[in-house]
Amino acid sequence: MPIVASDGRGRQEVLDLALSSTGPPFRIEVTRRSGSSGYEGNAHFICLAKLQRDMYEEGMLLCCQGSRPEITSSSMLTASGGRQMYVFDPGTRELTGELVDIFAPAPYEAVATPDEQRAAFFAFSGLVDRGWRMPR
Repeated sequence: MPIVASDGRGRQEVLDLALSSTGPPFRIEVTRRSGSSGYEGNAHFICLAKLQRDMYEEGMLLCCQGSRPEITSSSMLTASGGRQMYVFDPGTRELTGELVDIFAPAPYEAVATPDEQRAAFFAFSGLVDRGWRMPR
């Protein structure tokens, strides 16, 4: 499945993703011009978050629903593999009822950096960010 990575200024790369169908652990295999790599986690969105971080370090954002700042998961969605997430309204801090496939396309203007996505999650949840970071 292809996902576009972009820097928002014209540089783009299409990544080819192959997803594991069972887990945990779940796995995403990524094929790029520069080679292949894999990402593993207890849900697909964890694998995607690891890929997002690596692409961000290269100055690129993933143009997919899983990179939007106003999405969140639940234990039930995680237990089912974490390929879908809920959309929330940042203003009201309420779930909208919409579910999105995290690998579905999204415009560059709708996605966020990993830090912006993290800040949006903590604002939505009302939790205090103590700085914990996902291990590589």
